[in-house]
Amino acid sequence: MSGTRRIIPIVALAAASVAAADQRVSLEQLFEHSDKYNGSAVAVEAYVTLEFEGDRLCPDTKAELAHCLWLDILEPGDRAERMFSAEKRWRPFNGKRVVIHGTFNQTNKGHRGLFRGGAIEKVTSIDISKP
Repeated sequence: MSGTRRIIPIVALAAASVAAADQRVSLEQLFEHSDKYNGSAVAVEAYVTLEFEGDRLCPDTKAELAHCLWLDILEPGDRAERMFSAEKRWRPFNGKRVVIHGTFNQTNKGHRGLFRGGAIEKVTSIDISKP
């Protein structure tokens, strides 16, 4: 299933054990049972779209925002530095289907509250899925 694997944050040693314990869920499950998964470490398969104020995980490349989750890719630090660093690190995943490991937050609705389903935050790893 996975081709390329990248550990995004600096805590790579912890990420391997955390990723193994993540609950594998679909976007649909997160939308339908957001209370159940809120605050949980999850692994989700979806398409990554990176765009200004609209980084997201979607079931396909043409999905409407209502069917996508906000993807929080920024790390602590200066805003301009974080944005540049995050874009450079995440660019290879843009438009790709991935399995992403992170924490689901049902209250983080992304930029201007556009992502009603919540967000994936604190990403520990990401794998590009094979077609």
